Amino acid sequence: MTAGAPVCSVVVPAYNEAAGIARMLDHLYADGHARDADVVVVCNGCTDGTADRARATGHPVRVIELEQAGKPGAIRAGEAAAATLPRLYLDADIVTTGAAVVAVASALANGAIAARAPARFDLTGCSWVVRRFFAASGRLPGVQAELCGGGMYGLSAEARARFGAFPDLVADDLFVARVVSPSEVTIVDTTPTVLSPPRTLSALWKVRQRVVRGTREMSATQGADSTAGTTGRELLAQLKHPRHAIDVVVYASIVMGARLAVRLRRSTPRWERDDTSRTAA
Repeated sequence: MTAGAPVCSVVVPAYNEAAGIARMLDHLYADGHARDADVVVVCNGCTDGTADRARATGHPVRVIELEQAGKPGAIRAGEAAAATLPRLYLDADIVTTGAAVVAVASALANGAIAARAPARFDLTGCSWVVRRFFAASGRLPGVQAELCGGGMYGLSAEARARFGAFPDLVADDLFVARVVSPSEVTIVDTTPTVLSPPRTLSALWKVRQRVVRGTREMSATQGADSTAGTTGRELLAQLKHPRHAIDVVVYASIVMGARLAVRLRRSTPRWERDDTSRTAA
C-alpha cells in the first residue's frame, strides 16, 4: 500500500486456493494500482498452504488464517481487519486488475451505492454444453446488470451501513444484492473481471445446484425475490434468432433440472465446489 490513506479495502476469502492465489494476486498488483488499496486475504480452513503462497508473492497484502472453513466467517474476519470504506469483496479464483479495483472504488466514493466491474468468462477447455450454457447466459441483460455473479462486488459506506455482520448464508453476493435495489447497482466501465467457469457438465451441474440452494436459503430467511420471470422473458427473446435456440434449450434444461434436483434431494450435501477450473498458474 502507498504511504497515503488507502482508497478502499479489499476482502478476499480463500479456501484451499493454493493453485491460483498467486496468479490472482500477481494480476491484481501487476499494474501498480492495487498498492493504493488495503488488501486482506482471509484463508479459512485451508489445508494446502494457501496462506504461504499468498505471502510468498511479496505483494503488500495482509494474510489472516482461520482454522474454521466458511466464507461468511472469512468475510467477517476480513471486515474486522479492513482499514476503510468503500469496501470490495473479491473471489480468490478470479483474474482482475488493480486499475479495475480502483475504478470500482472511485465510483463508490463518488455516488455509486454498489458496483462491480463487468464480467467475462474464459471458456478455454470447457465442454460444448458448458459453452452453450454461457453463450445463453451472456445474452441475458438482467444477468449482466446484476451485482452478484461477477466474481467481485463493492459497497459504498452508505450501502455497508444498511446491515450489520454478514450472515451465515451460502450466497454472500446474493444477500448483498437484496440490500441494494437494482437501480443502485453500477457496472463500471473498466477492465472486465475474468472468471473461469466449470469446464464439464458434471461440475456445472453441481455449481448450479449450489446456486439454487443459495437462492432457496435466501428466500427462507430474507423473503422471496425471484428473477425467474425476467430471465424467462429474456430467454424467449433470444429465440427470435434461430441460431440461439440450442443455447436456450441447454441453459433452460440445466437451470430447471438443478432446481428439480435440489427439490427432490432431502439431505443437505456438502459445499459443492468446482475444482475443474482451478489450475496452477
